[in-house]
Amino acid sequence: MMKKLIFLVSIITLCSLTVSADEATYESGIFKYIIQKNGIRITSCMDYNSETIEIPSEIDGLPVVSVGGFSGNSRKVKNVIVPEGVTEIVEMAFYYCNTLEKISLPTTLTTIGKSAFYNCDSLTELHIPENVSSLGEEGSFRNCFNLPAITVDEKNQWFSSLDGVLYSKDKSILYMYPAGKKDETFIIPEGVLKLNNYCFYSCDLETITIPENLQSIGINIFCYCDNLKRINFKGSNEEWANIKVADNNDFSKFEINCDEIVSDKYIITYHTNGSKEYIKSTVSPIGQSTNITHIKPTYNNNSLFLGWATTIDSTTPVYYPGDVYTKNENISLYAIYTYAELGGWVNISGGGGNSGGNGGSGTNTTTGFTVDLHNCPLGSKIIVAKYLDDKFVTCEIRDYTGKQELYIINTNFNKARIFVWENLNINGLEIIKLC
Repeated sequence: MMKKLIFLVSIITLCSLTVSADEATYESGIFKYIIQKNGIRITSCMDYNSETIEIPSEIDGLPVVSVGGFSGNSRKVKNVIVPEGVTEIVEMAFYYCNTLEKISLPTTLTTIGKSAFYNCDSLTELHIPENVSSLGEEGSFRNCFNLPAITVDEKNQWFSSLDGVLYSKDKSILYMYPAGKKDETFIIPEGVLKLNNYCFYSCDLETITIPENLQSIGINIFCYCDNLKRINFKGSNEEWANIKVADNNDFSKFEINCDEIVSDKYIITYHTNGSKEYIKSTVSPIGQSTNITHIKPTYNNNSLFLGWATTIDSTTPVYYPGDVYTKNENISLYAIYTYAELGGWVNISGGGGNSGGNGGSGTNTTTGFTVDLHNCPLGSKIIVAKYLDDKFVTCEIRDYTGKQELYIINTNFNKARIFVWENLNINGLEIIKLC
């Protein structure tokens, strides 16, 4: 509840941010705007009921170059489309627009203002285009509680993204850890020299590990991090004391561990490879083995989790849920998925004994088929559901042993459907022969 009450500022202040006393305001359709030297700045959207709003590229023959005026929590808008030609999202443009789920930003955009998306707590995706060079120093994306990742166009020369976290292009500055990213443990990459203002604002992390070469910490970086208990610093106590720390940072409520304690632990970090599913990281003492997490992420409804790889581009699992990790060193694991619909149909010919011939019928005759599975962990379940005239009758369940499976079905059934349990590669399931 505390996070929902953060700095509730009156929306009335927006007027002074967007329109000066000597600028005339005009109306066109659902928009109010002012005319600047380079084009039009939208100052207000008067449509409070539409779920999708597309901003025009020009109004009355003049180009729209700047967008604001979508603040407030009384709107129903879920999707906003910003056209090519717009170069600026102004300060507090979507402030407390808490129904907004998605916004399409143009390649011409260069500036995203301070608190532009503050408290957009329904926002689920945000992509920074290639020409954005300026973000608000106080954080443009604070309190976006359902935003698990911020992505950046690879052509952008000023910003970059790694595992959904926003950095400078050279990754020397960490700008924003999204409030909707649900890890419990985070290791700041080596090479990060500065933690920007509010960069961990309202995050759910419990443990953060800081590299020894960090030089400066911005304003309120751990503000409203209610779950944060521990800060691990890879340097010495003396090096920690020499970091330049901005005002309004209170570290007294955290356990701060320097190098002699950090060196006694190792961390397994689970990356979802683009998934929004929650993945738990673990911290364990060196000398103590630990089990790979039992959490099995899904990328979407058509994906199946195969296992964990040790490199981001690998297609072969190295670890499976529950495996014992014994190396006692930091490691990053990456989820591997496959895409397929569950199940495959096998039509069963009537009669003919074990040979499966076409003649004859009766309850004692049988037919069979062999199933070959690939990329399936040992012990996975293979399920054969048996049908008669498209009506389910019964099913058979076996543990996968790593071998081809022969199924014998008597002719009380004329169809079978094959299923596998959760994390199998269904693309690798094929009937290799009918007996």
